[in-house]
Amino acid sequence: LLLAGAIPKLVHLAVHERDAAARKKAIMALSSEVRNYAPGLEEALRHLPREFLGGAPKPDAGDMDAIDRIMQRLREADGGV
Repeated sequence: LLLAGAIPKLVHLAVHERDAAARKKAIMALSSEVRNYAPGLEEALRHLPREFLGGAPKPDAGDMDAIDRIMQRLREADGGV
């Protein structure tokens, strides 16, 4: 995903897509890309609006709890997915 340049598109879909199924799939793909993969997380963080980070310091790709919190905020946006 990183090499294909797909992360900005996935972030856009996760944040702005109105279709719940498409948002859910984008969030799942992002979650898979950023867990334990620092380059993928760095790219996602460049494109994620800050409100999804929850004011916490920059998360580590190996911190599953921090990644889970970000993904949960994405799921809960606009009524949840």
